Amino acid sequence: MKKLLEEGPYKIIKRNPLNRIIKLVNDETKKAILDGKERKQLLVTVLRLQRIYGVPKIHKNDVPLRPIVSAINSPTYNLEGHLARILKTNTGKTSSYVKNSTDFVEKLQQANWEERDILVSFDVVSLFTMVPVRDTLNIIKEKKWIDEKLQSLLEICTKTTVFTYQDTIYEQTDGMAMGSRLAPVFANIFMEWFEAEAMSTYTQKPKMWLRYVDDTFVLWQHGEDKLQSFLQHLNSIHANIQFTMETEENGKLPFLDVMVKKKPNGKFSTGVYRKSTHTDRYLHADSHHCPSQKMGLLHTMATRAVRIADENHVNEEKTYLRQALKNNGYTIKNINKAIKKAEKRKNATRIMDDENNEDEKKGTLILPYIQGITDRISRITQKFKLRTVFKPNTVAGSLLRNPKDKLPEMKTPGVYKIPCSCGKSYIGQTGRAIATRIKEHEKDVEYQRTEKSAVAEHAKNKGHDIQFDKVKILNKEPHFGKRMYKEAIEIEKCPENFNREDGWKICNTWVTYHTPDKKEINQQQRK
Repeated sequence: MKKLLEEGPYKIIKRNPLNRIIKLVNDETKKAILDGKERKQLLVTVLRLQRIYGVPKIHKNDVPLRPIVSAINSPTYNLEGHLARILKTNTGKTSSYVKNSTDFVEKLQQANWEERDILVSFDVVSLFTMVPVRDTLNIIKEKKWIDEKLQSLLEICTKTTVFTYQDTIYEQTDGMAMGSRLAPVFANIFMEWFEAEAMSTYTQKPKMWLRYVDDTFVLWQHGEDKLQSFLQHLNSIHANIQFTMETEENGKLPFLDVMVKKKPNGKFSTGVYRKSTHTDRYLHADSHHCPSQKMGLLHTMATRAVRIADENHVNEEKTYLRQALKNNGYTIKNINKAIKKAEKRKNATRIMDDENNEDEKKGTLILPYIQGITDRISRITQKFKLRTVFKPNTVAGSLLRNPKDKLPEMKTPGVYKIPCSCGKSYIGQTGRAIATRIKEHEKDVEYQRTEKSAVAEHAKNKGHDIQFDKVKILNKEPHFGKRMYKEAIEIEKCPENFNREDGWKICNTWVTYHTPDKKEINQQQRK
């Protein structure tokens, strides 16, 4: 990771720019977005700097790292999502655009090959980190894909990629970070311009050029010598965009999760492609997950099989599925049922099975899955037109070490407790670093700002010593709603407090559940 940061488009910055970025985003959002509700959703409240981590590419030589910048709760996170939704409507309209594997197979079925044709795949080297941001912004501006008032916000999002790694702050100087919500859209916009430029400036064009973000599938009819010249041409168009090339072997070439093979009749045969690192390990039938999630796995794999594999490979793929899923604990009966359902749905224009009409649903209820309990609850909620989503208590990721830097507790948002020498305490919450909020409390006490601080008011009126050296973190929680409820619960658990308010109101049922010492009192009151 350190080598990536040293050699990549990154530089170390000494001062923490978080407050500056927050102010910049909020000021420009107020100018650009007039709708009150939309503006309120985009204004920054709870924030921290982004963090970078690496995901190993285990299918490549030397296992290089893919750098990903986690943008969740960053100053531009919501704004990026808003702008990406607007820009996305303008992409994917070229003839070369590939939406997914099924779309690729459908396009391939319309094509033919001749004896001189070569299957080729071009892949851009580190596209996201090398996307020419300035050029892409100019393309968007020229095509008027976004309102002029939002253009400045778009530039802020692309110029404020700042993240931490091991207590050092870095700034990305070029390209887009993987993890940015704008990165896929920017990559598509620039690549659409790039391929149009590449085709219009070269006389010998490929017979077919299909692209999925940075991966291209090409049918080349001008011979191997000319193919090398074409690769050089592609790599000469823009310094940031450099391609690697892979050609067919024995008339076969993989693209996405599809293995393409030339057929003697000039058509193409397709089957499911799996990398050499694939282990056939799937969600096990005995795992503590909702049955609908397990059936979802069966239906997903069966659907992929019947949509990608043609008549020459579909039986082979079905055999593979039956064996692989059986090894993961599933019954042949359920596997065959999923395959038959996928075959039935293959040519359907819309899914009409036992799915509920989402438009009729009144809301969504997310529950931890507990076998025999929450599935009963879901049957009750269906009567009230509530969609129930089950979340497993433990997932594989929770058992593994988090690849992100572990933030010190005092640098995280959450709920905290400030004790006083009298035995009482103040319970508070913050969406910023807890350490930052504690410093503000200390300043309020020092300058006796009683009008804005319950802590300062208590210290002045009672003459007590606030024990800032004994501050306790009760909960680490970045989510605003959850944090407010947790604060209210902690206030209930600590009746000896000097808070001015109790925070959010919570149902007495939950108060009893979270504060066992009050259970006895409640029972006596009921008697």
